[in-house]
Amino acid sequence: MIRFLAFWAMIIVILIILLRVISVNKVQSGEKPTKSSNFDVVKEIDLPASTTASWSRDGKFLSILSDGAATVTVWSTDTWKMISKFHRTGGDQTRCLFFSNDNNIITALAPNSSDEQKYYLALWDKDDGHLIRKIEKPIINGAYDKLQTGDCDLSRDAKLFAVSSVSGSGITIYSTDDWRVLKYEEMLDPPMQRSVVKSIRFFHSSNKIAVMTFGELFIINLDKSEKISPILRNKYDATPFSHLSIKEDDSKIAIGLNYHMWPGKAGPSVIIFDINENELSTEFATGLSGVTAIRWCCRDSAIIIGGVEKRAVKLVGEHGELYDGDILPRERQVTSISSSGELIAVTTTSRVIILMKRN
Repeated sequence: MIRFLAFWAMIIVILIILLRVISVNKVQSGEKPTKSSNFDVVKEIDLPASTTASWSRDGKFLSILSDGAATVTVWSTDTWKMISKFHRTGGDQTRCLFFSNDNNIITALAPNSSDEQKYYLALWDKDDGHLIRKIEKPIINGAYDKLQTGDCDLSRDAKLFAVSSVSGSGITIYSTDDWRVLKYEEMLDPPMQRSVVKSIRFFHSSNKIAVMTFGELFIINLDKSEKISPILRNKYDATPFSHLSIKEDDSKIAIGLNYHMWPGKAGPSVIIFDINENELSTEFATGLSGVTAIRWCCRDSAIIIGGVEKRAVKLVGEHGELYDGDILPRERQVTSISSSGELIAVTTTSRVIILMKRN
């Protein structure tokens, strides 16, 4: 009797081990999760070399850059069917993608020739992808910037557009009514002499813009002409600033730090800067070796972050508290995070996952 029970106990243990191995192999072979502990997966869109996704202001459309930012696809969020697909001048891995007020598509323009180096941006028709117009760069010191488009952002009312160049220290702000240049501002920090712009974000309800370099954070008041000085400097020389997101009420800025790029003092994953108090509020680690995307979400009760390694999409509180479970376990590198109402688009290097927070 004892031998009989021992035999079946051994069989059960072997079956449990086999089931675990099969489960792990399914995940490693690319089988995608449909639910997580915090979010439901609404839609998964498989697109190679995706870089970013952007929602229309009314939430009815989603546009995606893929194929190394060379291809634009537009999707209906009612049916999740593709409306249009077209190829822009691309291949520069840009994350610059937005809907205009009339739901046309704004992208960076990667020049194919020396004649196109004077253009930063392009405006495309959402429905058939034809080129509507090109937007010129400002002339600085008697010449156009020869560098390609870096980061960019569209204001909440879609009336202003800010853009920087790759490895450039300045930002250009356009009026989207006629695409004339309203302002050019250079980020100059005396200890650094020249700061490379990494991330740009408009405030939600005030006429200000946050500009982040690898080592400094600037806030520009667009209604004033004043000397621009950094309000925060990165004290961790081995982990530069990577991305930023502004809380809906414009009270705090979340900053993600990159992985260790060079020897030196390593920093945390996330820094929270209190705008009202004009000081660093908190900083914390998240278990990620580097933050590649960051976004306030869930009515600003938490921050969703993406990193460079697998199991890289997490939800954290603004004081560093980790929510139970990863949002998307075993995902590839996250390239961007965007939101529209209750929906969140997480772009990875192989697909875009649309999430909805559970009540």
